[in-house]
Amino acid sequence: ERVNEAEAIAKAKENTKSKAFLSPSFNTETDSSGYGLKLKLYPTGDGIGEKNDSKKHPGYLSLFFAITKTEQDHTLDWPFNQEIEFTLLDQSGKGQHKRNGFPPDMNSNSFFQPETDMNVATGCPLFTKLSDIKPPYVVDDTMLIEFTTKTNNPKTSSEVLAPQTKQTNQTKQTKQTKQTKQTKPSKVEEFKCIFPFFFSRKVTHYPN
Repeated sequence: ERVNEAEAIAKAKENTKSKAFLSPSFNTETDSSGYGLKLKLYPTGDGIGEKNDSKKHPGYLSLFFAITKTEQDHTLDWPFNQEIEFTLLDQSGKGQHKRNGFPPDMNSNSFFQPETDMNVATGCPLFTKLSDIKPPYVVDDTMLIEFTTKTNNPKTSSEVLAPQTKQTNQTKQTKQTKQTKQTKPSKVEEFKCIFPFFFSRKVTHYPN
């Protein structure tokens, strides 16, 4: 849905807080049995990414994700333990994409099972400079954000060694049983989803 440019510029002039755009809800599994998620984008930055003319701060596009509550949450593993990657796609076909990502923070409430409709969003307040938001990343006032989760699933087998004994002249000494693990190469499972965002420069930059 296209935003009202006049309204957006008026709000920017008020210099209140950057407006956030939320993606539709999506699920990491096609049958909706996975994690519910949303993207949250601040076109003129949020927090440390917000444009500040007095400090000659250039401003950044801030990008976050949030876990949403679903009926399947009780069947999932918590906290959410998947790496996150955001990609601003180069629409020229040259592959000069802009990427930023981070590992899960298992101590953050953002990765816990949601108790409300949506957890507090977490992500990259300095995802990319606003000056970078131009062709080939914006075509027909639209930019494409690819969201990726990565899960490492190592296959581990264990083997218990039988006790070994040594005969000495005085006593029998028994070595303690040890457990060894043979780990096969990890299998990385990925989930990818691409979202279009309407992104007019008149809206994303504060007027002079």
